[in-house]
Amino acid sequence: MTRLYAAASCGVSGSDDNLQVGASLGLHPRASLSAGIVIGSGVALALSVSNLAAWSAPVAISSDAPIAISAGDHHHYVMTDLPWISPVPLQSDAQINIHLASVSLAGSGSVEIHQAAARAIELQAPQLGTDLYSIRPSEYELRQSELLTGVSGSIRLGYAPYTPSPVVRIASFNLTDLPAFPIRAASALRAYQPPEKQSESELPWGAGESLHYSPGLPYLVEPPLLPGAPVYPPDDRETYIAMHLVNVIALPGNEPLNASNVRLDLDRDSTAWRVQFDLHNDAAAALVEPALSGEKEVAIEINGWRWECFISKVRESKTVDTDALNCRWSVTGFSRAQYLGSPYAPLRTSAIASTTAVQAATAELSGTGFTLDWDAAKISDWPMADSSFSYQSQNPLQVIKRLASVAGGIVQADLIGNTVKVRPRYWPLPWSLATVTPDHSISIHQVQARESWREHRDLVNAVFVSGEQSVSGAVALNVVRYGTAGDKPGDDVTDAWLTDYQANKSRGEQDIAASGIRMMYSLTVEVPESQQTEPGIPLPGETVAVVYDDSADSFRAYVDAVSISAPGRGLASVTQTITLDRPIEWEA
Repeated sequence: MTRLYAAASCGVSGSDDNLQVGASLGLHPRASLSAGIVIGSGVALALSVSNLAAWSAPVAISSDAPIAISAGDHHHYVMTDLPWISPVPLQSDAQINIHLASVSLAGSGSVEIHQAAARAIELQAPQLGTDLYSIRPSEYELRQSELLTGVSGSIRLGYAPYTPSPVVRIASFNLTDLPAFPIRAASALRAYQPPEKQSESELPWGAGESLHYSPGLPYLVEPPLLPGAPVYPPDDRETYIAMHLVNVIALPGNEPLNASNVRLDLDRDSTAWRVQFDLHNDAAAALVEPALSGEKEVAIEINGWRWECFISKVRESKTVDTDALNCRWSVTGFSRAQYLGSPYAPLRTSAIASTTAVQAATAELSGTGFTLDWDAAKISDWPMADSSFSYQSQNPLQVIKRLASVAGGIVQADLIGNTVKVRPRYWPLPWSLATVTPDHSISIHQVQARESWREHRDLVNAVFVSGEQSVSGAVALNVVRYGTAGDKPGDDVTDAWLTDYQANKSRGEQDIAASGIRMMYSLTVEVPESQQTEPGIPLPGETVAVVYDDSADSFRAYVDAVSISAPGRGLASVTQTITLDRPIEWEA
C-alpha cells in the first residue's frame, strides 16, 4: 500500500481589526518529523483519481513548504495562500481535487493520507450568514441608552494621518454589522468518481420514438375516425347545453306571433317544406288566415335558420277547461316553391322544337320570380331535338320534377329564396360513398333517440334505359355496373324525353344505386345553436357520417327525410329527426 504524508502550517498576524491568516499544505512520500502543524477539528481530503481518503494522525510534524503532490511518476507543486476556513483547491493533470476545510486555531496533530475504500465524506463547517432584510438596532435608542459615553476614546489623533475605521460604533455596538444567523454548509465528496456520461435506457431493439401526435409519423398511432375519405369533426362533447331561439313572424309587417308546437318536414320526394304550428289568440290568427286577396306569409326562425312560408289552411278549435273557454288555431303551410305546383300555378301545354333539359326547365320558371339551380356537374344536361320535349296540362313544378326524374334527379326548394334546385337522388353513388367527404357528421353522443330497420330491395347491376320509339331522336342504352357481369337486370325504363346517352346513363346508374338491401335509421338530435356546428340541418339527398367511439360501428348514409320539431311554448328542446338510407348490400 502506497503511503503519502501531508504537512500543513498556518499563521495568524495582525491586530484585532486586521486579522490575517495564512495556510500552506505539503504532500510528499515522507514528511519531516520535526515539522509542526496547528489544525482544528479535522482535515478532510479526497483524491478522486488516486482513491485516497484522509484521517488525523498522532505524529506531530511541521513544514512551511509549498503543497506537493506525488502520485506515481508525476509530481506537482502548488503554492497557496488561502483565507481562513476555506477549502484548498488543488488540481493535477489527472483532475485530482483536494478540499481542505474546518481548519481552526485549536488542537495539533499530523495528517496521514493513504489509500482507502471509496466513501462519501461530509464536510461540516459552522458559519454565520447575514440577513440583508432584517432591521438593525435603532441608532436613536442606542444613543439614548448609552448617552454616547466612551465614544471619545475611539478617535485617536497622532502624528500619522487619521484614517477612519470602516467600523462605525455607538458605545459597544457596531452599526456596520449586519444581523447574523448560523447556517450549515455541507458538501459530499466521492472518491474515484468516473467521468459523467448521459444516462440512457438501453433497449434490445434500439431507441424508441415518441407517440405524441406529430406530422410525418410512419404509422398511425390510432385507428381512423371513419374509414375512407375524411369527415367533418363531429360535435362530440361530454355535456351539451343549448339555448334555443324560435320565432314565428307574420310577413310583410314582421309582427311576432304567439305560436307553439312548431314543426317543419321535408323528404326526398317533396319539393316544398311543410310547416305546422299553433296560435293562441285572435290577433295572431287574423294575421295569417287566408283572405280574398290570397294567402299570407310567415317567417320561422330557429337558431339562426330561417324559412319563409305561406299559410294554406287555418283550423280553429275550442275547448272548455275549468269553466274557461280555450281557443287554439292550428296552422298549415308550405315553403314558397309550392307556388309552382297545384293548385296555385295554372296548368299549361307546351312543345319546343329544339332545346335542352336545363333550357326547358328555365323556360318553365319564366315570369314566376323563381330561378333554376341545376347542378350540371352531378346530373348532366342533354339535348332534346325534333320537338321531343312536349307535354299537356301540367304546372311548372310537375314539368321540372319530370325533367329531373328522367335523369335520376330530385327537385328541392330553397329555405327562404325563390330558387328551385335539381340534384341527383344518390350522390355519390353507393360504391363510391366512402371516397367522398360527407356533407355532415353526427356523433353518436348527440343522438337522443335512435330507431333502425331493414328495407329489402332486389339487388340489380344492370338496367335497360330507352326512349320511346315514336319520338324522334330517342336512344336506348343498357347500363351495367362497372366490374359486374350485369347478370342481375332490373326493370326496364322507358321515357319519351330520353334522347341522349348521357341522360340514359345517369338514369341507369341511379336505378342501380337504389337497389339492394338498406339499413334505415331514424336519429333524433338537437338543432345546433350555430349553423357552423355539426350536423347543422341535413337536407334530403345530402350525405351524413355517423361517428361512433368504435370506428368499426361508424357508417355513412344518405339523408332521406328531416323533420324539425319545437314542441310546447317553453322551447326547452328543439330537435330534428333525420331519416338515413344506408345501402349495406352495396358496401359488401
